[in-house]
Amino acid sequence: MKVGGSSDSNSLDKLGRSSSRSSASGSKASAATTASDSISFSDLSSKLQELEKSLATSEEFDAGRVESIKQAIRDGQFLIDSGVVADKLLQSVQELFGKAA
Repeated sequence: MKVGGSSDSNSLDKLGRSSSRSSASGSKASAATTASDSISFSDLSSKLQELEKSLATSEEFDAGRVESIKQAIRDGQFLIDSGVVADKLLQSVQELFGKAA
């Protein structure tokens, strides 16, 4: 396959001219319709926007808590309860299957 040949560049040039013409005529048409167009969001969309704003303003994590856990791991005092880990894993799987069903 030949790349960069004159026929390829001519085709691309014609395509670029064609799309620029259609976008110019499209912008005239869209300018005429935007005066009367309106946008409305569903309740779910509005809730998602509110959630996004609240997450953006809230802290992602407690730095003090993270540091205390790091220190406990360094000191060998951090204990992992395998029962709690298993319960949380099962709960997570149940939520996944519940949402998929």
